[in-house]
Amino acid sequence: MDESTNRWMLWGVGLLVLLVLAFVAYRLVEPNRRAEAKAQHVANLIATGDELFVQNCAACHGQNATGGIGPALNSKQFLGSVSDEQIRSLVSVGIPGTQMSAYLQDFNGPFTLEQINALSSYLRSLEKGAPDRPNWREPLAAPSATGGGTTTTVGAAGPDGKAIYTAKCAACHGANLEGGVGKALDANSPAAGDPDEELLGTIENGVAGTAMPAWSGSPMRRSGRSWTTSDPSRTAESARVCLPLRGMWARRGTSRSDGDVFDPTRFLPICVGGSKDLRRCWPHKPVLRDRFRPAKGRNP
Repeated sequence: MDESTNRWMLWGVGLLVLLVLAFVAYRLVEPNRRAEAKAQHVANLIATGDELFVQNCAACHGQNATGGIGPALNSKQFLGSVSDEQIRSLVSVGIPGTQMSAYLQDFNGPFTLEQINALSSYLRSLEKGAPDRPNWREPLAAPSATGGGTTTTVGAAGPDGKAIYTAKCAACHGANLEGGVGKALDANSPAAGDPDEELLGTIENGVAGTAMPAWSGSPMRRSGRSWTTSDPSRTAESARVCLPLRGMWARRGTSRSDGDVFDPTRFLPICVGGSKDLRRCWPHKPVLRDRFRPAKGRNP
């Protein structure tokens, strides 16, 4: 009986020693495994964020976030001044009054919360090698059709369509419509056959789920044969961009689906009460009247 008891006690002590050794081994190995798993998760987030940035953000902020028509986010000054939570907030809700729209689905954007986290992780990963760029907020000069930098020329009537395109569109769509970060807008582009309203609407409202931002401070809405907007000067500017596009498409043999020639004056602001001064329109509701094909029996 005593011999049997001693045998069981020895087995118990042996098992206890094995359990202690296993626990010690677990404590030594598990932190490394958890660190590796966390590092892999962060790497996956960064890779996903990189793809999302290229598809949705590079059109404005440039490849590798080095800047374009939007601020350069790959800079010591920016990344050193914001927290991860602030980055997520900026991407989620956007910046009112700018081209930076909300990207979180809760605010009618295209991204899930996990995608917002991935984009934030990607931007944070740039901080270690971020260049010194004190003027990160300033947009880069867009390339001109001749290959050099350019500035928008403003005359008495404001910048013309070609100058606006060069300053604000060429960085993505190319100085000669050849494409780049954004789609090509050459004669083979589907946009070449779009009606004027659809072409202008794309510029004004952007394309949801893509890198094409809305270029109007507020969406332009159509009711019957009239358009309303709270930012008439911006809509008139967008209308001017359509003119050189139509001209280039016409020279390259692309005809409109309806055979019409684009007339930007049909989209120029006409304010309630007949005022032609945009500043006097502001307290009222500006109307963009269709003066191209007026309804029967109605003066344009």
